[in-house]
Formats: sequence, structure tokens, C-alpha cells
Amino acid sequence: MGDTREAILKAAHALYLSEGLAGLSMRKVAKGAKISAPAIYRHFQDKETMLFELVAKASHIFMTYLSRGLSGEDARERLLLAGSGYMDFALEHSGYYRIMFMAPKEHVGLQRLAEQAASDFAPTFQFLVDRVRECMASGDLATDDAEKISAIIWANCHGLCSLRLADHFEMISEATFRKMYQHSIERLLVGLS
Repeated sequence: MGDTREAILKAAHALYLSEGLAGLSMRKVAKGAKISAPAIYRHFQDKETMLFELVAKASHIFMTYLSRGLSGEDARERLLLAGSGYMDFALEHSGYYRIMFMAPKEHVGLQRLAEQAASDFAPTFQFLVDRVRECMASGDLATDDAEKISAIIWANCHGLCSLRLADHFEMISEATFRKMYQHSIERLLVGLS
């Protein structure tokens, strides 16, 4: 049963990325998962429930990448490692990244999904806020509104990753992009200190 559920989510993920919300139907997902259309309803009552679980899965994976930051020896290193985890997630799970951060609002505009997405993203943003507060307490960042500074850092990370995924940095290798991303975060932190 778990394998079938996973196959359904995998098919929904692929279909959403190729056809968007408009092209995502339970029938098409069932076909992609190689099960009968009626059988999909044993696992998900409707499209919204299926998307809800897909976003929840993406959020869980994303948090495991951010949590790598906790292995840092000091506040600044923890923040930098969390930033690296953000980039690694974007590059290694680009489909989930696109669903979570690059999909137009109307694509994830189903009411329950929109509410859940906000709820699921709250712990990941709070993780960043906690790292920023830690850096302010250690003197690595100037004392300021931690949530506003976190939003600035997130915008920097998201902007670079989104540009990479949209092929705006296609002229540089992934290794070069990774170095540029790290340098950008380090320079941003210098500016915020």
C-alpha cells in the first residue's frame, strides 16, 4: 500500500511539473502510477488531499536539508550551513522546490492546501529566524528585527536558486554556481553585520 501511495505522489509530482494544476487530474495521476482510476481513491479522497500530502512531503525533505545547519560549531557557521542546505535542496530536489517556492499562487490556491502550505513553511522560516537571532546574540549580525533580516537572507537565497533553476545561469557550471551562491551569502552576512 505504501509503494502505491508513493507511486501516486511521484506521478502527481511529475504531472504537476509538466502540466500545472490545470492538467493534474486524479485520472491522469492514476494512469501515471499504473493503477486504475477508481483505485486512486483508496489512497486519496481528492486532488486537494493528494497535493496536500505532496507539499507536506516536500516540506519534510526541505527541513532535513535546513537542519544540516545544526552541525555547525558556532552561530555563523550554523547559518551558513543552513543556507547551503537551502541551495542543496533546490538543486537536488528541484521539482519539490518549484512546487514549494516557484509555483504561481493560483496553482496552489486550493484553500486547504494554501492554509497547510503556510503552516508547513512556518517551521522552516522559524528555523532561519532562530539562526539569525543566534547570530545577533553572538555579534555575527547587527541587532535588528530578526524576521525582517531573515526575509532578506531568504530572498537572496531564493533569488539565486530560482535564477539557476530557470536557466538564467546556464552559462556557468553547477560547481561555479555553488561557489557564487556561498560567496553571495557570506557577503550578505558581512553587510548585515
